[in-house]
Amino acid sequence: MVQDNDRGAPEASDPQPLRAESSPLQRGLTVEEAFVALARSCVRQWQGNVAGAAQAEADQAAEFVHQIRVALRRLRSALKVFAPALPNAFTETWPRRLRDNADRFGPARDLDVLRTELLDAIAPEWLIGTVAFRDLVDVVDAERHAAHEVAKRALDPEEQARMILAFNADLLQLPGRGSDPGLELAEFARERLVRTRRRARERFDAASSLEPAQLHRLRIGLKELRYAVEFFSPLLGRKAVHAYLERLTRAQTALGYLQDLEVARGRLEIWAHEAPALSLAVGFVLGWHGPRFSSLRAQVLEDTRPVLWGSAPW
Repeated sequence: MVQDNDRGAPEASDPQPLRAESSPLQRGLTVEEAFVALARSCVRQWQGNVAGAAQAEADQAAEFVHQIRVALRRLRSALKVFAPALPNAFTETWPRRLRDNADRFGPARDLDVLRTELLDAIAPEWLIGTVAFRDLVDVVDAERHAAHEVAKRALDPEEQARMILAFNADLLQLPGRGSDPGLELAEFARERLVRTRRRARERFDAASSLEPAQLHRLRIGLKELRYAVEFFSPLLGRKAVHAYLERLTRAQTALGYLQDLEVARGRLEIWAHEAPALSLAVGFVLGWHGPRFSSLRAQVLEDTRPVLWGSAPW
């Protein structure tokens, strides 16, 4: 066991989770060259975090695994945004493979959120001193540890390396890469940003029911829009992009909290059913978050509307 005084700052040689790079796009690139540059950026994040996770213990690998999922989501978003400029076989095969790969690591992340963002928020309150709450925390920690063990086993570095090599091989086979200027990149960017925001508006209309599934679909739509804006940001005005992304991120964060609590509620109710002694703690957790949940749920569409119908930086 590592003692407290052995923890401290990581060694300089210790691998650190890699976050998404800034967009490498610049004027003068063809549309296909732009996609290749973005794809390679995502692959670097994916590959670097696979290497870091492989060297870490299961519980310490959590942030590496999260960043792998971010890289895969961004790569899938890039495939969707650039789909009109890519071969059908490429855009039909890789989004599914990347989604299936990322899905294997989802349960561990859900339990991380439940523990660190939902339960830890309650820790200063009186319930932390009760046996029921400590028992609930123990259950969550045990499930979380088991989920990280599963994620670590699923994260076979050799399998990930084979998938990365296969993707890079297909990337190199894109026809005519760099030889045909095709559609002007800034024009393409505007068209794709308008279309992505239009799709998000359709999800906004469907979410007027405030049903969790529709709010979740809206959240995904906003995430796709945010990634698209980030991808094309070097082609847009810096200040306008920054202000727009701030509004977009706030709306996405509110929807994310609603989805996180909805997912947590399902798990908590199952545990309370299986172990009735946990019912008091589960009820307190849901009740403690209830007012914020209700407030955000009632306001989230109005807060999102300006992002989808207000001024945009393109």
